[in-house]
Amino acid sequence: MSTEGLLPHGQLTRRLVQNAQRQSKPLRRSADTVGTSFDGCTPTRRSTHSAQLSAGVRRLAMQRSDTFENLVHEGHEYLTRCQQSLEEEFRISHWPRYDWSQDAGQLIFSEDSVRKVIASIEFVGSISTKTDTWLWAWGNDSLDQERTRLIRRVRTYGETNGIKPLVTANWHAHEVDGWDMTSIAAYLLNAKGAYRTPQDSGFTFMVLTNVQWAT
Repeated sequence: MSTEGLLPHGQLTRRLVQNAQRQSKPLRRSADTVGTSFDGCTPTRRSTHSAQLSAGVRRLAMQRSDTFENLVHEGHEYLTRCQQSLEEEFRISHWPRYDWSQDAGQLIFSEDSVRKVIASIEFVGSISTKTDTWLWAWGNDSLDQERTRLIRRVRTYGETNGIKPLVTANWHAHEVDGWDMTSIAAYLLNAKGAYRTPQDSGFTFMVLTNVQWAT
């Protein structure tokens, strides 16, 4: 994502939308690796219960307490600073291609087949634009449990503080909610930044826990 990918009110900028609409380029990849042009990706498989929501879960998006709203605000502020720092130091939005590997737990930015920046990743969750739902990574059976180990701390925080959106695996949501959850995750996990990859039916969100120049 670009440094403009998240605004205080969760609105996506024109630049991010344009990046998300770019056509993905065909490429050769290993079985566990996803790679495309900037801000595009093949989705991870969604668990089967994601489209089967009760009316109670669909109403969950309306249950935004003051505690939750304050947490979202703090998350936005934190992530905005992180994204600015990433752009200044690593020029994240500059690189024309990325590849991510679930097995390696890495997001790699490259140019002309040369690795430029390597980030360690933790999956946060995904938004489905077909069902208008958010699915936390810890509730997605298709993901490696090792790649959701840290994000479970966010669920624990939600349990401790009674914040239902953080402890309910699957609920009615839109893209802005995905950024809200990702901002909270980055803030609570002290992540270095975040990234969003588009897919045919929505978006996958991840936080970057470590970022370095490729050697």
